[in-house]
Amino acid sequence: QQNREYYSLRFAEVQKELSGMKVELGRIE
Repeated sequence: QQNREYYSLRFAEVQKELSGMKVELGRIE
């Protein structure tokens, strides 16, 4: 149970990171 909570937290962090990267790429192009 605790593991699942940890992974969903990590997943949210990764999603934030990815959307931030997309924004960066959009600005470069």
